[in-house]
Amino acid sequence: MIEVKIPAAYRSSLRLGTCSWKYDSWKGLVYDEKKDFRPDDYLADYARLLNTVEIDQWFWSLFPSVVKLPEPETVKRYADSVPPDFFLR
Repeated sequence: MIEVKIPAAYRSSLRLGTCSWKYDSWKGLVYDEKKDFRPDDYLADYARLLNTVEIDQWFWSLFPSVVKLPEPETVKRYADSVPPDFFLR
């Protein structure tokens, strides 16, 4: 699995992440390959390694033909599954 070590002096200002987190193909690289994941398990495991993520489905939902903001319950579920200093973008 990938191991990321951010020096303490930079932890408060350096953000490392990707544009999503829901990939079965990341088992063994980001996620434990022996664990059975439910869809909501991935973000919590992702947050143990990286400290930010872009929620690309929200970005693409802002185009005029498909404007649809995320459901508040979804936002809360995501926020509840990561540490307080994690950045959901």
